[in-house]
Amino acid sequence: MKKSQLGLAIVTQPHDLYEGVGAYSCQLAASIISKYGNYPAAVFEVAPDSLSKPQDVVNVCKERLGVEKVIFGFSLMRDDYFSQIIQFALDLKEHGYLTFLAGPSCQHRYLPEVEADQNPHGFQGHLQEFDFLYTGPAEGFIPVMDRISADEGYTSCQGITTFKNNQIIKNPSTCPNLDYLTYVNWKNTVLVSGRRVSEKKVSMGVVLGQWGCPYASYEHEFQVDPPAGTNIREQYAIQAYGCSFCSYGKDTGGKLYPFPYANISRQIEGLPLSYRKRKFWLSHQTPFAVLPYIVEANDGIKEIYIMSRADHLLNNKETIEQTLREAKRKKITIVAGAIGFESLLNKILRNFNKGITAEENLEAMELLVALDKQFSPALAIEVGSHGYICPTPWHTEKDLRWESANMFDNPYMGKFFWPSSIQCRRLKIAHTDSLADWLRWVEKESGMKYKRNECGVIEWKTEATDKWEDIIHQGVTFVQ
Repeated sequence: MKKSQLGLAIVTQPHDLYEGVGAYSCQLAASIISKYGNYPAAVFEVAPDSLSKPQDVVNVCKERLGVEKVIFGFSLMRDDYFSQIIQFALDLKEHGYLTFLAGPSCQHRYLPEVEADQNPHGFQGHLQEFDFLYTGPAEGFIPVMDRISADEGYTSCQGITTFKNNQIIKNPSTCPNLDYLTYVNWKNTVLVSGRRVSEKKVSMGVVLGQWGCPYASYEHEFQVDPPAGTNIREQYAIQAYGCSFCSYGKDTGGKLYPFPYANISRQIEGLPLSYRKRKFWLSHQTPFAVLPYIVEANDGIKEIYIMSRADHLLNNKETIEQTLREAKRKKITIVAGAIGFESLLNKILRNFNKGITAEENLEAMELLVALDKQFSPALAIEVGSHGYICPTPWHTEKDLRWESANMFDNPYMGKFFWPSSIQCRRLKIAHTDSLADWLRWVEKESGMKYKRNECGVIEWKTEATDKWEDIIHQGVTFVQ
């Protein structure tokens, strides 16, 4: 069978944020497989109203890819969308199509919970709805497609996790080849909504500055407090790559690959243009390690969105000021798009293993306000996208009332970082996360049984957090 007879459809939910940039990792994967594997691949953002008509979606995919044989991968899905994908994937399997999960944080949706075979209360996984799970870089999937194309077994391929002969087979992933990550076909995404099928216009891209997170590049051991309102008094020791609430470090095994500047430069050259200028997210947890070079060496850039830890900002004040001076001269705007504050309570930050204090978070907020006043329009602060996690199992009712008031009354959160600029989300703990071991221990010690939803998330609850939505002031963005 020739390679061109097999195609890959990467199905994801519609991504409307940041001028089409939301499905970037899917676009990158499809680009790598098309260019280096010689298999037609594309991203299909399928609206929920189309999932009830799987054959219509299949026909769209076949026509777009120009093949009769298609395998379907699913990635970058919110929990509410994934709930609908489960039936969609089953419908595809019934018609003989191969389906799999891939990408960040999909392990908890596919795999059963620890000892689930002995505990019906535990999450049972979705081993029947999907043929396998793939974890690893996109180029590592090309050998999988080679085997599928040749009608040969693929279960021994690197990065594959599957269920066979009543046991789970899990193969280690390959390491990424950074040279593959410089090219993206920004026109490889199709929108499917009802009878409407159209190519998605992307006017803003992503530039990878590093693979992995420096803080999550080694394993931390630390003590976690019991939930508020329980009779448990002792702490529980866990190990986590970086922050306890983040699965990224665990998913990547603590690996960290900084990109050479030549690699970053090639990515910038390939970005889509918006009014003959380039706008992009810089995917780099310590952005001012590379931003001075990017700003100095590149013309034709309009906006650079950054993510950062708060302590990185505090540790690089002089570099930030120098970079902003050059950015102002070249009429480039650096947008503080996602600063990971997470909390302004030290006990919460400690249980998150954040490695930073509430006082440092406030100092970083103060610094951003001062820099914005000094260097505007070279610096801007995005509204509505900074990390803040509330409620958590460690919040008491008094803590939650303080959080609510602080969102309005704090001189930075209440004026410059007004409530709608803090994306407040409930702490999510999937059954494969580092904190899941702690929750299972809490269940054992307290006799409580937390519900598991169909996405593999443990739905913890406390008396205090049940009151959160009544406590919170109207107007704060609350993300379930």
